[in-house]
Amino acid sequence: MILKLDERYIRFNLDIPEMWNDLVKRNLLINPVLKRVFVDEKPENVFLLHSNTSALPEYSDMNPSRQEFFAIDRKAFYDLQKNDRLSNANKSEGNYCLEVWKYDPLNLIGGMPNEKIAVDPLSLFLCLKNDHDERIQDALEQIIKKYIW
Repeated sequence: MILKLDERYIRFNLDIPEMWNDLVKRNLLINPVLKRVFVDEKPENVFLLHSNTSALPEYSDMNPSRQEFFAIDRKAFYDLQKNDRLSNANKSEGNYCLEVWKYDPLNLIGGMPNEKIAVDPLSLFLCLKNDHDERIQDALEQIIKKYIW
């Protein structure tokens, strides 16, 4: 397989399914979530992508969860925190859960909001791959088959 990145090419010795299985087997794919923070209100003037079980309906036949999850870049999160723009931020409960990501989730959907209001399918898989809920695992299988390979 060959990927073109701008004017550079990366050549892989394995095809996509083989590479995927190797990466999973060697546990080289890591969860992008640094931490989860619950808030009573979504921060204003910040574009947030659905994540976790709130994003699964975009890529599978799973219904949305009751708890709303959103991905946010760590820099944007710490700016909100520093400026006291998070309503009742805590570790356990709230109307919304902000997943603070190691990288900006907008970068993987083209950097600008588009028709997708959810994080990319690979990152979503990585967020939920260790969840033991059978429904979530079924949804992740759908993601692997439809989007990853």
